[in-house]
Amino acid sequence: MATRILTLILFLSTGMIGQIVVSSCTAPDSIIQKYAESSWYIAWEDRGYVGYFDSVNVSTAAKDKILNAIIAVYNTTGHERDSVFVFRDITSYINTSMRKLILVCDTSELWGKELSLGNLNTGFLKLDSMIDLYRFDSVHESFIYPNRRWFTLYSDSFYNMIALSLQFDSLYGVLASPYNFIGDGNDIYDSVGVNTIDLAFSYGWNDCEVSCIYRKFWRYRVFTDCSVEYLGTFQTPYLSIETPLIEDKIQIFPIPSTSLIYFINAEDLSSFSIYDVTGNFIREEKALKNMVDYNISDLRNGIYFIQLHTTEGIVTKKIIKI
Repeated sequence: MATRILTLILFLSTGMIGQIVVSSCTAPDSIIQKYAESSWYIAWEDRGYVGYFDSVNVSTAAKDKILNAIIAVYNTTGHERDSVFVFRDITSYINTSMRKLILVCDTSELWGKELSLGNLNTGFLKLDSMIDLYRFDSVHESFIYPNRRWFTLYSDSFYNMIALSLQFDSLYGVLASPYNFIGDGNDIYDSVGVNTIDLAFSYGWNDCEVSCIYRKFWRYRVFTDCSVEYLGTFQTPYLSIETPLIEDKIQIFPIPSTSLIYFINAEDLSSFSIYDVTGNFIREEKALKNMVDYNISDLRNGIYFIQLHTTEGIVTKKIIKI
């Protein structure tokens, strides 16, 4: 019988952990533009589940704070900087576009025919007013499926497209939805303090078409003067090829959750640990016999990783507290 080998790497580093270095929050326009969408997206995610629906606009101040922090890390030398920005070119994985909106209409609608010609002045005054207000400057007809036209509108600005889709959806004859992407990939997470922002740059691999099973994180703390402290790296636990993967067996729902999360197929669960998105250990709990749920209501709103220990090995899942 093959020996099961379990390897857990929590912290690795090639730089001086805890060393604060002077940096800068300024960069060429090309670098600012490259990380602008990541910053808008992180600022939008920071508002939590309720914030997805309450406002079309995302705080510019919050975006600028995050963007400055990313640029400060970008401007450092050493401390695994090239691993993040050169070798893996990590930016946020955008699941919901902040610049694209999908519109659907009946093929008989005159405004739909205008859009199909690339004309944003459709003659539907309320629709045209919203297209102009939210700076949509181009349109692409995706396809026609029986009796329906599907369009993608493109804006030159960043908006909460979930909330904006509800406004468009309220117009007569208009069906609207945000432009969503499936899958997973590299990502950037943040944790905002009073005078600091902690950033975790994440490289994901294995089955990212659905959800990356494994991740490595590079952690930094950025101060208000743009100086940067390298906090090290950590890696979600992984199993060797001789250890059966249990990623697909154990499931957790609902995600997001305000209080209880439920474990499915976790009969062999012995304990679990919770980490925030920057790798800070939050707590460890022993699993009660036949444990099926756990209360996370005392956690601050945000994204966490829960590391499940079973007799078959270890698996890590992402949970969201709202």
